[in-house]
Amino acid sequence: MQRELIDGVPVLWAETPGPLEATLVFGCGVRDETFRTLGVTHLVEHLAMSTLPRLHFDHNASVDLALTQFTCTGRPEQVADFLERVCSALCALPLERIEREAGVLEAEGSGVADPTTAELLSIRYGTAGVGLASFGGPGPDRIPVEAVQDTVARFFHAQNAALVLTGAPPAGLRLPLPAGERPARATGQPVRQAGPAWQQAQVPGPGLALSCDLNDQAVFLAVQLLRQRLTEAVRHREGLTYDVGGDVVFVAPGRGERTICMEAREGQEQRVTELLWQEALRLATEEAPEAELAEEVEAAREVLLDPRAVEYELMEAAAELVLGDAPMRGRARLDLIEKLTPARLREAFAAALGSALLVVPCDIEVRPRRADGTELPQFSCGQGGELPTVGESSARP
Repeated sequence: MQRELIDGVPVLWAETPGPLEATLVFGCGVRDETFRTLGVTHLVEHLAMSTLPRLHFDHNASVDLALTQFTCTGRPEQVADFLERVCSALCALPLERIEREAGVLEAEGSGVADPTTAELLSIRYGTAGVGLASFGGPGPDRIPVEAVQDTVARFFHAQNAALVLTGAPPAGLRLPLPAGERPARATGQPVRQAGPAWQQAQVPGPGLALSCDLNDQAVFLAVQLLRQRLTEAVRHREGLTYDVGGDVVFVAPGRGERTICMEAREGQEQRVTELLWQEALRLATEEAPEAELAEEVEAAREVLLDPRAVEYELMEAAAELVLGDAPMRGRARLDLIEKLTPARLREAFAAALGSALLVVPCDIEVRPRRADGTELPQFSCGQGGELPTVGESSARP
């Protein structure tokens, strides 16, 4: 991995086969918004992209919970032109297009996370930070122009950006972004008890969230093993779901959420939920057979040593620069994974399960229990205390 500085923006690159790919990354996403301004980062992205002429090479832009990315693939001169145009547009957004681009956002209707993951995050973190994932907010057409201007000033500058390239920087590359101050971010504290607990919600199927250190490779491998066991049980053995999905969600440096999400065949949501929790408890209480652990280690080895993983590591390094996180690189991760034992895996997953949040569809009846047989507590609406006495009293109108 090579590193340069162009116009104050860190540029990370490595030579890989194929055409030149570029990703301009900003440390700004939905987690940096408020309920009142939900969608403002996506609106900024649309406004910037609306200034581009018709381009005859692959290009796109996206916003997720933590990052905004502008991407393109082409000849070096095409890449350089795209990046310079995007940076120039961010310096002078066409604010007169806000109403039209808000309409486009309304039509697009995209989310920033799997709906079950989004619900888990909102239950855990409330209506702030990553908890905003499941909310729509007042609507794109109600985002004030002041919110757009404030977002650009706070986040879209050279000190909150990084560029990833799959080859050497093109000759004459310019990134004309303004200077700025590194934005301060909230630490993303949960508003609910850590867990374990469960809750009903409007989700397509059950989901499980574990709050953990994202660099803990024992938890990573345990979650991979759990997904594989669920795939065998829920899909191959009982035919109740198509896929066992999941997400990794950055919350703050050194901390995040790992989720497992499953849709269920109609009428089988309860059975899928039971299997999810049953397999999670088994992994936390019983050591995995050596052969099963070896299979997961080999799967991790194939991914981490694949030459195509270079691009993934470049993106992780860019995210580290703009978010202040410090993810492990491939070889260091693999060294730790190869030393894991069944006992260490069980111990790590049992600890992570102490933060478990299980979400289930509203129309099913479940009574999940802990490993000791006691019932798992169910989240419910908070019970407020007495109203404060300060203030004026008046008769009922």
